[in-house]
Amino acid sequence: MLYEPKAEAGKKHRRRYRLTVAGIVVIVSLVAVGVALATVPAVRDHLCYEHRMNMFCSIAEIGESEIRIFAWHPDEQSLNPPAAQRAYGASFPRGRQQRLYWEARLKSRVAPDQPIRFVAKWTTYDANGKSIGGGVIESTWEADNPAALITGPVDTVPIGPGGQFPSGHYEVALKVYGNRLAESEVRGGFDIY
Repeated sequence: MLYEPKAEAGKKHRRRYRLTVAGIVVIVSLVAVGVALATVPAVRDHLCYEHRMNMFCSIAEIGESEIRIFAWHPDEQSLNPPAAQRAYGASFPRGRQQRLYWEARLKSRVAPDQPIRFVAKWTTYDANGKSIGGGVIESTWEADNPAALITGPVDTVPIGPGGQFPSGHYEVALKVYGNRLAESEVRGGFDIY
């Protein structure tokens, strides 16, 4: 009878030891599975973008970028008119029928190692800061390319007599964000005379 409490204590000690070892094995296994899954691009992107788990990815940051404005024929509603037919400028006549578009050249500090899907939410503001147009453009930043070029409309209606663009200064603001891409804002302006 004197040895029974000692034997019971030994059993409890062994059971706690086994549970501790089992717990450590489960934790190490989960970490190993997480690291292994994080090497699969789709899983890594999901962890980065959906769950903001930045430890599994490198986030590309947009550096010096620019927005240029160009006019194109009003009967054609393409988001990507041929470069040879684009009339770039900083000011555009109010009296001529034309559609205005923005073209953004986004530059990354470091070229991404794989394609990055991203979204550019654009808003056109008048001189008083009132939003007069906007939308969303989705695109892909190609791997090993330090720049991405995207285009979108300044508004959904053409400029012309009686249009919603009276003479004055306008600004286009892009909020760019996406999978493995730090959120950034790029701005550019134009005048209607």
